[in-house]
Amino acid sequence: MMTFIVDVNDILSFYKEELVGESINYVSLWAKSRGCDKSQALYAIIDETVEAHEKVIRILEKKPAALQAYYDFASGYVQFHTVLDRRYRLDELMLS
Repeated sequence: MMTFIVDVNDILSFYKEELVGESINYVSLWAKSRGCDKSQALYAIIDETVEAHEKVIRILEKKPAALQAYYDFASGYVQFHTVLDRRYRLDELMLS
């Protein structure tokens, strides 16, 4: 679950960090350490995050109350960062 929490923040903050030329962030450092470009790193981190999310779901499947609590948390966490929190400047991407 920690991978999901940390990676979601890194994924969502990458756009605003790129806009201001910040290169000390997880995506940039991941790319540099693996000799790939930042978009490849971003997609790899997204894949890692999806895998972590799916793993949590598999672990919690036998505990419906825990699974529902996780769904509620994950949904609220992403919504907070994408809808309520404007610091990531994601509205500039006009994704909706």
